[in-house]
Amino acid sequence: MAVSNRTAFPNTKSNSQASNVGGEQGSTLLTLPRYLPRPKYRAIDPLAVVAVNPVLADVPLSYIQHTLKEIGPKLFQATRNTSAKPPIGQLPEKLALICHDINIEPPSHILAIYSGACDHERVVLFPAHALVLVAGCANLSILPPSPPKPPATPDEIVTLPVVPLRIPSPATFSILLSYIYTRRLDTLLDELLPVYEETKHSLDELARKHAATFPLNELIGDARKVHGLWSNLSALGVFDDRLFSVLEFAWEVCLSALAIKTGKSIDVGGPNVKRG
Repeated sequence: MAVSNRTAFPNTKSNSQASNVGGEQGSTLLTLPRYLPRPKYRAIDPLAVVAVNPVLADVPLSYIQHTLKEIGPKLFQATRNTSAKPPIGQLPEKLALICHDINIEPPSHILAIYSGACDHERVVLFPAHALVLVAGCANLSILPPSPPKPPATPDEIVTLPVVPLRIPSPATFSILLSYIYTRRLDTLLDELLPVYEETKHSLDELARKHAATFPLNELIGDARKVHGLWSNLSALGVFDDRLFSVLEFAWEVCLSALAIKTGKSIDVGGPNVKRG
């Protein structure tokens, strides 16, 4: 049986009751889209870039993005070398951030990521650099100003504006943020397909290995991860052909592995993806 649009798979429950494939007791149907369409392209707004760094008003966006690709990994490390005290009560407009490394430009904002009601108990905080965000996300609103004031000593406290950001999948935002900074396809593939290795695999070989390695509930979790990442990049306007190609490949692998595990049949096909 070939499925052209959406495919339903058993969705195992996460309780102590035994879960079985095939709609028996302990499982429900999970419906997944057959394809992950690429959203309509939207260009980065130059005004958003100038808003966070007026000095770049006359600098071509392509040059800015090329430079960020080179320094992005160091900037990403700067976001990881920080710590913030979780807010108590209502989410504040600004939050104190401790910068542990003064040799790298510190983040300029703190993203408060959420998917439903925005309160301090449901958000996840991510320090980030405004320029990296607006140069990589076409749908991101202009961020509030954050005058650069690099810390003078290690572990110095800086106060940054908090930007509430509602997205479809907060659980996968860290994967997307890492890619926006580093543009590392190998790291992305490691996150999406744990069985992917340096050697080339055909889609069918990788799907069979994936299905043989993990139980059904983990295969469903991997599919949800890929779908969540796709939802986020579509919502934020991250237009990157290499990223979309990897997601399409990972989605085919996930659906194929689920088909192998459950005995369902789907139409698959796609190119191999090189790491890089």
